[in-house]
Amino acid sequence: MRMLKIMWALIVLLSLYSSQASSGVPGGQVKKDYYMAYNDFKKLIQWELVSPTNFKNVDQDWTKEDQRAWIDALWDLVEDEGPQNKYIAYLEHPMPGVLPEIQLRYFYVIRKFVDQNYLDHGYLKGLEARLLKQKSKRKLDAIKLEEIYLYYSFYEKEKNSEIGNVYVKLMKNFPQVYEQYKISTQKTVLSQQEVREVFDFNADLNSYQQGQYANAVRLYVFCRSNRDFPCHILIKRPDGELHRGEDGQIWHGLGLAASAKGLPAEQRDGQTPMGIQSMDSVMPEANFPELFGKYRRVILNWIPNQAEFIQTKTGWQLPEPVMEQLLPASTHGANWWRQAALARDIGRVDLRIHGTGRPNLDPALPWFPFRKTSGCFAQREAVVDGHEYKDQRVLLDNVMMAMGLKLSEENELQIKGLLYLMEVPGEGALSLEELASVLGIAF
Repeated sequence: MRMLKIMWALIVLLSLYSSQASSGVPGGQVKKDYYMAYNDFKKLIQWELVSPTNFKNVDQDWTKEDQRAWIDALWDLVEDEGPQNKYIAYLEHPMPGVLPEIQLRYFYVIRKFVDQNYLDHGYLKGLEARLLKQKSKRKLDAIKLEEIYLYYSFYEKEKNSEIGNVYVKLMKNFPQVYEQYKISTQKTVLSQQEVREVFDFNADLNSYQQGQYANAVRLYVFCRSNRDFPCHILIKRPDGELHRGEDGQIWHGLGLAASAKGLPAEQRDGQTPMGIQSMDSVMPEANFPELFGKYRRVILNWIPNQAEFIQTKTGWQLPEPVMEQLLPASTHGANWWRQAALARDIGRVDLRIHGTGRPNLDPALPWFPFRKTSGCFAQREAVVDGHEYKDQRVLLDNVMMAMGLKLSEENELQIKGLLYLMEVPGEGALSLEELASVLGIAF
């Protein structure tokens, strides 16, 4: 058994990110994603294939993705097992060359789940030193948004004076970043008119991203602010017309965009953010069927941004020229779609559209028979009253049909699109009749 463990450890360490994920780069094909690295690291830790003390000696080039997957695996193990467990030792021996934004995660996990009195003085001093150095630069786009946003997210309600002092210094030294964070995290409610305007708007995809999405579909997801209720899905063809089924009626599906931990969109494992993401093919295989179901998961990527902060009469703004290209001008000043931009800049990775091999067995739950996720958009795979749901299969097929592709496993790789997620104002489950009224269509 020991020999098998050693062999597994060697295989994992040799294979980790041997084919790098290109998630986050629109149009990129993904051979290995964050979850696969996360899962490998979790096994290394659980099976004690690498000890905490000799971990630094592992001959491995740690990318940022590796570092994030490793600390997230530790995070979940420590959180699930409680404060007194064997995994804490790994937190005390971080990986070599840890990046500041990853070091902040170590700091946060230890303080929250292990020792509420723990302070990483070295990190806090290092952050202040980097702030002073960065403040002298004129280009604000060079600021590491992820680290500062994470600090706000982790320590917004922190009472400790040392942590709070750094928070205040961040606010004063980088007011533009703080303003953008607060704008992006404010509770927002779209009006029915705004929902309709976004739905009616058809961006020019021939000029977007050098025409990479000229033949792409648009997937519209309409949710309630209470994500316990399923969302409705509509598809527009590349020509901007609504996709219809074989019966000639407007096709529509359902999905769930809820966090299993009940967390907001800017946090790890938070709900699927409002805004726009791109759909770029599917994973090469339907691996991890217990978690992600029988069918291949759709790859979601963030819309990119390279803009600098600018100061206006009303305050600092971070323009999103690429995102704004995909939205009607009337919504450019709104903050609902900035949830996706903040999730991108705060370091959330590899959201997907997928099914599940772990069906919900509690019909009393309002999201039954869906299952909540760590931020992905969930599809049903369940048998309810003798009916078998295969939502992911149905969605993949209808996206291919909307693109004019023949239904085949090979053509799943050609899937290309934009996903718009909006919250429709109102209480309780969103009915199809209400959605039709809001959008001005007839199912």
